Amino acid sequence: MLLKNFNLQGKLALLVGWAVASMLFLAVLSLQDRSRSLEASQNLALNLVEMGAGVIERYQKQEQAGALNREQAQKLAIETLRNMRYQDLYFVIIDADQRLLLETTRPELEGQPLRGGRDANMLSNIVSELVDVTRREGGGFVTYEWPRPGSSKPVAKVGYAREFVPWDWVLTAGVYIDDQNDGLLGAIFREILLILILAGPLLVLFFLLRRNLQTSIQGVLELVGHLANGNLSWQAPIIASDELGHMTQALNQAVKNIQAVFQADKVDWHEVAERRGKAGHILSMVQSAPFNVMIADRNLQLRYMNPAMERTLRGLESHLSVTVNQLIGQPLDVLYRRQDDLRRITSDPAYLPAHLPHKAAFTLGNESFDLHFSAIHDADGSYQGPMITWERLTEEPRSALTEKPRSEPVVKEVVKEVADHHEKELLQLLQNRVEQMLQAVSAAADGDLTQELTVTGTDSVAQMAQGLNQLLATLRDSMAQIGLNAQTLASAAEELTMVSHQMGSNAEAASSKASMATSVADQVSANVEAVDTCT
Repeated sequence: MLLKNFNLQGKLALLVGWAVASMLFLAVLSLQDRSRSLEASQNLALNLVEMGAGVIERYQKQEQAGALNREQAQKLAIETLRNMRYQDLYFVIIDADQRLLLETTRPELEGQPLRGGRDANMLSNIVSELVDVTRREGGGFVTYEWPRPGSSKPVAKVGYAREFVPWDWVLTAGVYIDDQNDGLLGAIFREILLILILAGPLLVLFFLLRRNLQTSIQGVLELVGHLANGNLSWQAPIIASDELGHMTQALNQAVKNIQAVFQADKVDWHEVAERRGKAGHILSMVQSAPFNVMIADRNLQLRYMNPAMERTLRGLESHLSVTVNQLIGQPLDVLYRRQDDLRRITSDPAYLPAHLPHKAAFTLGNESFDLHFSAIHDADGSYQGPMITWERLTEEPRSALTEKPRSEPVVKEVVKEVADHHEKELLQLLQNRVEQMLQAVSAAADGDLTQELTVTGTDSVAQMAQGLNQLLATLRDSMAQIGLNAQTLASAAEELTMVSHQMGSNAEAASSKASMATSVADQVSANVEAVDTCT
């Protein structure tokens, strides 16, 4: 229901906006996956530090128990943590003087003052940050840059530092996140590039289609507006050779045909007024005449009964299948279907014209009638339907018998006048058809492509309406195709999500590293217990 408030251009814009927004939404999900991956790396660093702190506490307890002095306990703790290195996961210990007591990958820095040289200055800054966070909060995360083992190029790393108060140490471990950052930058670049590649042509197509639709539909609306105002000289411009162009061309040709019809058959309104007055006079005579008359159209649908016919049928209404008030618009055989010789002639529109005039006897209830079927033709001789008169065979007033000889000419004259006005009905039908097309085109301009014209026939106006129906169907198919294109964009955008899933896999790999580090720690703990046993 909400989409009905949007015109066609608005719906196209909504479709394009939805596709672009979907890709941007997936890009945001990728960033969220990056955040979760970073959180997994932080948790890994935290778990490593907690595990290392457990090792140090074990040796500190042996010191308290007197099994080891402090120097021995600290030395064993350092060597144990040194042996717990796994690939690029290792421990670093800093003392109260901010000296490195343990740096597995750079043992030459252990015990040295942190001054002089680029690496020393960089390390001094890192150590200061790690010590500061432990002094303020007792422990926390620090992001910094430090070379990977075997490399001299600093890369991104996130570390967790914790203070070990009994020995005034700071224990830290870190996880390299440069691969995650590189993956993030690559994913962002690919997402932006893919959005530009996919959304760019769609936006261009949208603006081209909007301009084409706007120009073509505006021309059609203007043409139909001129037609509704009686201006048959204006022709709509043909913008393209597509369905809209074909429809515009058909509309232009239809207007030319209508113009030719009006030019070929000028209406003499004075003559029409005279005929209308004469027809009204004769019709009043038929209305007041005592004879029974009914008229049907070419499809054998009852269209007229004079008052005498109505009075006759009301007297026999109990023998009818419908009431007299319901007869107009009913098929003729609703009256005659019970009589075999009348059933076909009153039910088969193709059979009746070739058998007119026709007479038959008819019984309804206790009354008997002679029926007279005669053909109605218009001024051009085209068959319009039958006229049926009922002549009562039972006793009837003398006046009715004297009226009958002059009744048939009067009825025929009325029928002729009705046929003469058939052309006027055709003009009215033409106007109604044009109004239907105007409503359909206006609805299409507002974005409603569901309109269907019910105009039938083989004349030029009917062909124009059929062409308009075909155009609307084509536009609906085009909108469906655009929807498929949007789905393609969404499918392409899902590929972006795979990048996020890959980043999530990296986080799982980091968790796997933590598990392996835990296994190493368990092995070291077993070694420590063995040392305890020996001591």
